Amino acid sequence: MKLLRSVISKIGFAENKQVDFNNNTHFIYGKNNSGKTLIAKSFIDTLYPHEPPFINTDEWDTMFATFTIQSNLTNIAIQRKGNKEVKIFTATDGDTSAKELSLQLPVAANSFSGDSYLKRLHDLFNKASFSLLSYIPSPLDNQYYAQNFSESIKSILLLDRSLYYCSFKKTFFSTVNQSGNYYENMANEIQDKIKHCKTKLDLIELKEQRQKKALAEIKAITDEITMHNEAIAIYQKKLKLLDEYIEILNTAKNVTQQLQAVEQQIASLKEKLEKTEKYEKLIAAKYPQFKNFSQEKRNNIHAMQTIYRQIQLVSDEIETCIFNHETKNHKLARNLLIINVILAFGILFLFMKPLFNAIALNRWLLLAILIGIQVASAGYYIIYIMTHSINKLTASLQHQKEEYQIKLETLLNQNNILLDSITIDEVYEFLLQYFEEYNEYNEKQVDLLTIQMEIDEQKSLADLEQEKKEIESNYAFIKSQMDSFIQDIDCGHIETVEEAIAAKADVQHYCDEKKMMIQALQNKLKETPEEIADFNNDKLEVENEIHTLEKELYAIKEKKRVMTIVKDSFNNAVERFYHDALTVLTHTVTTMYPELTGGQFPHIDEEYIKKALYTSFDSTAPASVKYLLYVTVVFGLYTMLQQQLPRIQLPLIIDDPFVLMDEDAIYNFTKVMQQWADSRQIIIFSHNSNIKKMYDVTEL
Repeated sequence: MKLLRSVISKIGFAENKQVDFNNNTHFIYGKNNSGKTLIAKSFIDTLYPHEPPFINTDEWDTMFATFTIQSNLTNIAIQRKGNKEVKIFTATDGDTSAKELSLQLPVAANSFSGDSYLKRLHDLFNKASFSLLSYIPSPLDNQYYAQNFSESIKSILLLDRSLYYCSFKKTFFSTVNQSGNYYENMANEIQDKIKHCKTKLDLIELKEQRQKKALAEIKAITDEITMHNEAIAIYQKKLKLLDEYIEILNTAKNVTQQLQAVEQQIASLKEKLEKTEKYEKLIAAKYPQFKNFSQEKRNNIHAMQTIYRQIQLVSDEIETCIFNHETKNHKLARNLLIINVILAFGILFLFMKPLFNAIALNRWLLLAILIGIQVASAGYYIIYIMTHSINKLTASLQHQKEEYQIKLETLLNQNNILLDSITIDEVYEFLLQYFEEYNEYNEKQVDLLTIQMEIDEQKSLADLEQEKKEIESNYAFIKSQMDSFIQDIDCGHIETVEEAIAAKADVQHYCDEKKMMIQALQNKLKETPEEIADFNNDKLEVENEIHTLEKELYAIKEKKRVMTIVKDSFNNAVERFYHDALTVLTHTVTTMYPELTGGQFPHIDEEYIKKALYTSFDSTAPASVKYLLYVTVVFGLYTMLQQQLPRIQLPLIIDDPFVLMDEDAIYNFTKVMQQWADSRQIIIFSHNSNIKKMYDVTEL
């Protein structure tokens, strides 16, 4: 196969850029961004439109490419319209018409059956293998050289002279895979059936477990109901005992109240007796003069008290009369003083002639009138004082007071109270103190009589003590009954009726809870199925079915194992052939590499080359060493391919190989390429202008 022509159109870059290629080594010069790499990558993308492209999909949207290739006497034009369509035109020498095959993108791998050449090319090489043999990128494309080329190298090395490994592998593996798929499907179906049977078995076991669980639940519920009924019986017994205990507590409470009442009566009686004795001693000690008073003396004292009060009233009335009289005199004197002051000012004004324009006669007349008024007011005040003396006003009251004093003296003499050589005021003070002591004596006597009456109304102290002993004996008996009930009830220490009622409420609450639990358990018991089934026969049938299916599965797995053994044997043969071929390739590369480098680079051993072939060319070595090693591997592969399949001719596109070379290196590199190429078509793209000095070039 040789590349005859390329036509590239890209919006904003180039329009119908056509390049015709020579049959042997063809140097093409172009500046950066002139389309060199675009031609190389679009050529491979156009040959393999069914595989992922080298050029970005978005760039293909605005790009059209047509490549014309020649194989033997057949010209093939492959036209790719972006990401939409691929057209293949095939014409043989001597034919006037060309066969056309149109495919819409994206296409499947088996879509090229209409074109025998492309189909054969795709059968021999996938895109990676073809790229490895026909395209060497720039040494600066580190991403490309970091790839793992081992699979592509392996697929090329397996292309032997008879194409045995290539064709037989596809045929054999197709048959094996079909058989394997058949057995796989059969095994999957049987496994699905086994899984289904196991699911049925699990369902049967689940039903059996549910039945066992239901029976266990019924037994547990029954046992729990029995336990709750026993608890209810215990609670009801406690409720009955608590009722009796509450009655006993009420009785004990009443007895306690009776005992407290008796103790209060005893304490009150003792207090009253002590008080009576205290009062008697106080009266005898403080008021001995009133001890043997007769009724007559008592009446005289009451009469003296009455007369004393009357004397006090009369004295108060006299003092009030005197106070009112003095108040009136003071007011009258004040008013007369004011009048005299005013008259004095009037007389003074009369003698102030400049201020009053009056004749002398009139002034004297006015003066006489003013003086007369003063004299009259003074005379009125003197006459008022003489006619309203205090003695006249209080004479009747004083007489009445004297009569009361005579009566009081008579009563004092009758009671043998001698008050000689003392004033009347001292008499009054003595009487006041005497009456106060007598009143206190009467109050004490009344209190003493009241207490004595209360003592007489109550029981005697001995009777109360006897009653207290009887009540205490009764309380001790009740207390012993309470202790006995506390042990039977087992509700803690209960001393009051309120605590007993609270304990009864708690017990009743527990009893009601147990009844509710029993009701809930009985409802749950109604919902529990009572049907009992035997699952042994169903389990046995399913287990037999599983056993039969497992036998079938084992037979299929044995067949599949035999196929796997055959497949592995063939794979082993392929691997041995591949390793032998890889050894030959390593030796070939080791021999060719010094020719390409001209001995200017260090020697590379076979282990390093094998490592690069097995993994990738991305190592710590300089970029120029990796690049030249890669070029050597490509030519070594092509050399071995020519030995096996000499009729297969592939073009080689080398993109910008001189970026890391000087003129001598360029010259040496191109000479070796021409020697190795022999009759192979090699297209070298370069932007290095030195190439134009050495060879005839085509400029883009």
